[in-house]
Amino acid sequence: MRALFQFFLVILFLGLTAAFAALNDGIITINYFVGKSDVRLTYLLLACFALGGLMSLLLISVSYLKLRLDVRKLNKAVSLNSQELSNLRALPVKDPY
Repeated sequence: MRALFQFFLVILFLGLTAAFAALNDGIITINYFVGKSDVRLTYLLLACFALGGLMSLLLISVSYLKLRLDVRKLNKAVSLNSQELSNLRALPVKDPY
């Protein structure tokens, strides 16, 4: 059910994006350091959206890799601790009396 809802949200978003692009197909001038160029507003918005998506994907990937390294270190610590615990349980109990 959740996947169907997400699918309809994506379709709705794409439809709204297509309607927005159809209503805003004007040409604008972009001034940058080296020069300037004329670009359709739709293409500029699409490029900005794609660049933002790529940047966020890069940041999420870096965070994910850091978390994976932390998980690996913690799993190694758990393994060492469980091995030490099993070694301590194997020792005979000394009676103080």
